[in-house]
Amino acid sequence: MKAVKLLFGILLLNMVIGVSTAIAAQDDTLPPFYASKTLAHPIISGARDSSALLVFIQENQVVNGYYCFCSEEDKSADHLPHLLGTFPDSTIESVFYVDVDQAGQITLVLSKSHGKFALRGWRYIEDGSYIPVLSLQPVLDKLVRENKDLNSTSIKRALAKLPPYDYSAQYPKFDNHDFDNIDFTQGDVVGWYLDDGTPSHAAKQPADNVYAYKKTFAEKDGLFLTVTFRRVEDSATPGFRATAISWQADPAKFSGSENGPYVYYSPQYGLVKGFFLHGVPDGKWSTVGENFASSGSYVAGQQQGQWTISDGQETATGLMKNDEREGRWEIADGMDGNTPELSGFDTYLNGQRHGPSERRLAGVLRSKGDYVDDQPEGMWITENGEGPFVKGVANGMWKLKTADGEIQQVELIAGVKQGELRWSDKQGRLTQIIHYKDNLPHGVYQKFNAAGKMVYQADYVMGKLEGREIEYYDDGTTVRADRGYRNGELDGPNIYNFPDGKPKSISTLDRGYEVGLMQEFTATGVKITERNYCPLSMSGRGYCGKQQTFNPDGTPLTEADYLFNRQQTNNTWYANGQRQDETRIGTDDSYTQISYYPNGQMQCISRAQGFKPLVVDGKEYKDYQGALRQGESACYYPDGKVKSSGIWKDGRLTTGCETRFDENGKQTAPGPKGCVTPKWEYER
Repeated sequence: MKAVKLLFGILLLNMVIGVSTAIAAQDDTLPPFYASKTLAHPIISGARDSSALLVFIQENQVVNGYYCFCSEEDKSADHLPHLLGTFPDSTIESVFYVDVDQAGQITLVLSKSHGKFALRGWRYIEDGSYIPVLSLQPVLDKLVRENKDLNSTSIKRALAKLPPYDYSAQYPKFDNHDFDNIDFTQGDVVGWYLDDGTPSHAAKQPADNVYAYKKTFAEKDGLFLTVTFRRVEDSATPGFRATAISWQADPAKFSGSENGPYVYYSPQYGLVKGFFLHGVPDGKWSTVGENFASSGSYVAGQQQGQWTISDGQETATGLMKNDEREGRWEIADGMDGNTPELSGFDTYLNGQRHGPSERRLAGVLRSKGDYVDDQPEGMWITENGEGPFVKGVANGMWKLKTADGEIQQVELIAGVKQGELRWSDKQGRLTQIIHYKDNLPHGVYQKFNAAGKMVYQADYVMGKLEGREIEYYDDGTTVRADRGYRNGELDGPNIYNFPDGKPKSISTLDRGYEVGLMQEFTATGVKITERNYCPLSMSGRGYCGKQQTFNPDGTPLTEADYLFNRQQTNNTWYANGQRQDETRIGTDDSYTQISYYPNGQMQCISRAQGFKPLVVDGKEYKDYQGALRQGESACYYPDGKVKSSGIWKDGRLTTGCETRFDENGKQTAPGPKGCVTPKWEYER
């Protein structure tokens, strides 16, 4: 059925291409590159991961296979044919897709030349190209050798019987002729194994719980060249990969019969090379990984003698005795190469650090102290400071170093700051005193200037400001700022002063919000701002009551009344003291807003009436923002002549538009055509 669907798809594609070619000709567009060519096989498309067309063209005595993203709408595609492969003096018998691993679909091309089959495979990769699957080719060649008659069905059936293998896997050179010349796709399977090494006897392999399988490839002197394939899940292409190679006396056993050279490789852990003697490591061994390396000798299965072990940060060289480090180990730079001037040593006893330890960088001491049972003990110098350890934990009075070289002297209990911390600068001058509890500021916090005068004092409770926070000028007595805190938020008086002690600003905060009266002053003591804020308990936060600003000489500049952050009045003055804006509210709830020119001439007057009830916390207030324009409103030129006027009732003009006049008193609106609705500039 699948073959029928594939054939139908190919025929349909060819029909579409024919129609597309006809349309293209009508549109005078370029024909496809395969137009007027002799096709050696129907055009192929429909790959799972690729939208390319596969086209096989007979050119002289050679069939050339091409792939092209000809129908790709993406403008970044080049739409040009790229050579897939050449097939000299051949016919293309079949082109089809298979999945032999998790690395992506493979395109197989079955060709025939002089009665002999050839089978080749390509894999599409993300950069938009097709590459030959070289590791699969020996398998394909073997299929051709062993079968006189081949087709897509028989090939797929044969490939499905193969042991699972990641054909995209790549391996380094092992520097061993026998190992480097193994074709991992060949060989004979000798067993399937669970993750604990016990054999799996499932009827169908690999079973879900199978962790590995083994193959043999050659025999010499009673030993079998054996490869272990392990299931790899933590990669982009999970599957079985060759991980271990050795000569084994009994390859059906998962391990324990290795004899002679041995390698183990995985991209995650690197390459391990060594020797076995009757199933146990014996001889020179080395490991080289991305972030780890080691080299040394095994004797009868245990690490013995001189070893070098490296990670990203450090390289250690010293004596191994029965798998455990012993004595002095010298330290140098690690594999990352970030500290080429690193030096030092550790002392070991029975595999644990026990005794002196030291690190230097370019000869400068970075750490020094003793270990007991693999834990720092006694006085230590570290990169962070110096002080005592007790059973691996900082305990006692420490001098800690900051990033810029200053010193903090504080008691550490179980590695946590407790009590008074004295902070000194590089010259040894005291700059701060902080009290701690469980590594958090708790109690008095003080700061000092270079002259030794206290310039800051506050109280903390478990890392949060609580109570008064006072800043002083450099004389140590004049208050710069006096702020109140509660649970880490500004709360209470909030005062700032000038250097002579006169107030600069005075306000009150409640849980971080300003409430009540706020005043600001000039250095000469003149008030320039006075604002009133709503109580925090009110649902309408913001301005409440009178808001005023003043000129430096104390004369008024602005004045406005607010009702729960809704402006009610607007009064302003020019710099010469002449009123600029004025709001009048009558006892009958009339609302009048007047503006003036600098010469005192009225500029505009707007009349309104009423209010909108505003309920806050159950109490009703009059909100004059809800007043409706009522009666006559007018504007004037600086010489007193009327500029515009209108009669309003309940917020609406009683006429179609206001009456307007030019500076000579001539009426400009309404005009001969009555009221004209103003238009936006772009509509004209």
